[in-house]
Amino acid sequence: MVVSNKGVLFKAIPTGHPVIGEHFEVVDRTIDIENFKLGENELLLKNAYISLDPYIRERMREPHIESYIPPFHVGKVMVGDGTSVVIKSTHPQYHEGDIVAGFTAFIPIGRG
Repeated sequence: MVVSNKGVLFKAIPTGHPVIGEHFEVVDRTIDIENFKLGENELLLKNAYISLDPYIRERMREPHIESYIPPFHVGKVMVGDGTSVVIKSTHPQYHEGDIVAGFTAFIPIGRG
């Protein structure tokens, strides 16, 4: 089954207020869930909620600037605190249908 796999791509480090399309953009890709192969102890998640808190602006900085949280990397999908449903799992503690919470993105855990 091929489904939509949207993500927010970090495109450039802003010097002022971030601008949609210039500093980040929503990208729409697809993923074939049935044929997607997980590595050892990996999860494939479907996000139910993802938070876009003000702290995200702090992560849109040059990598050499130290902070309490790591910076986003240009060209990578942005992450935030979220709640997800496990779609597939090779991890012994997580099973299909489990609800999980934590830093998540619109990519498979461990692949991004």
